Amino acid sequence: TNDMGEKPIDIAINLDCEPIVQYLRKRSLSPEELAAREASDAKREHEQAALKKLTRSFRRHQRITRDVQPILRARVPIIKFVHAPSALECDLTMDHPLGLRNSDLLHTYGKIDERFFKLGFFLKLWAKVCHINDASQGYMSSYALIMMLLHYLQHTSPPVLPYLQQLHDAAHRKVKVLVRNWDAYFFQDVDRLAEVWPMHGRNTQDVGTLALGFAEYYASFDFDHLVVGVCKPGDILKDQKEWEGSLMCIEDPFDLKHNLTKGIKHHSFELIKRRLANLSQHLTSLQSSAASGPSSDMAQLFDVRALTQGEVPNHILRNTCHVCHQHGHFARECPQRRRSHQGRGGGRGG
Repeated sequence: TNDMGEKPIDIAINLDCEPIVQYLRKRSLSPEELAAREASDAKREHEQAALKKLTRSFRRHQRITRDVQPILRARVPIIKFVHAPSALECDLTMDHPLGLRNSDLLHTYGKIDERFFKLGFFLKLWAKVCHINDASQGYMSSYALIMMLLHYLQHTSPPVLPYLQQLHDAAHRKVKVLVRNWDAYFFQDVDRLAEVWPMHGRNTQDVGTLALGFAEYYASFDFDHLVVGVCKPGDILKDQKEWEGSLMCIEDPFDLKHNLTKGIKHHSFELIKRRLANLSQHLTSLQSSAASGPSSDMAQLFDVRALTQGEVPNHILRNTCHVCHQHGHFARECPQRRRSHQGRGGGRGG
């Protein structure tokens, strides 16, 4: 679970396919047959087919799973859905154990400092309001945004969060934790953090000040030459990673060959930079009008016009409903239309 707010809003689910492989071995398949089944292309096709079946099943049970969105062409095929009874947002993958390790890493950072949770919750709402949170449309994933936040909190003065992947008990050498041939080690004993990281607790900035700092940091970040990384201190250059062809580079904390924002397009990149500048201006305005910092009033904090300057991305305009004239869904998915149909149905039933 990724706890990015007052309560968990994300659940990462991974279907472990290793037992299936073990079962096939027990059936004494030849090495050639097993290798063919485990080949990357074949494996991906099997994953996509399985996720398509799950998608159909989820959509048949809307009281349990709603807003089901399969993203099968992603680097890691995934189904996004909402668990209806709890309203929790869920991501389901197959045979992707690094994803669970990523979730554990974020959860541990959240236990170190609750401001990480609160800022993550704020930024995910901000990105949603600004329509820059859909990786399938060439924007950022929520996970990439949280990596940006983590990187920033490691660079404040003094830092809010450490580099957990570099910390270890001086009395014991760091032991690798291999997951799919990547070192997925990180320090997890939060109760003993002060023993290995003397900076723990020294940053006392409030959430509003840190939110403004985040916006200012990335509004002037050198995306042309630098990579956003959270694994270890020091600058990471794009040419060191051979990522010069990408407009925006955010390194996965474990799979160091994976640029989380490789799919960002030019128009998306420019819009993200404008939104960061808008956020900086908006929070500065709120802070100057309130001695206590940015306003806690949600309507004022997430003023769409102030955050977007009235600009609506093309992919949202294309998804405009002709029933309620709201962006982001088609008429067949319109909540207003569904309520209207349910009301007429209820009338007939009475």
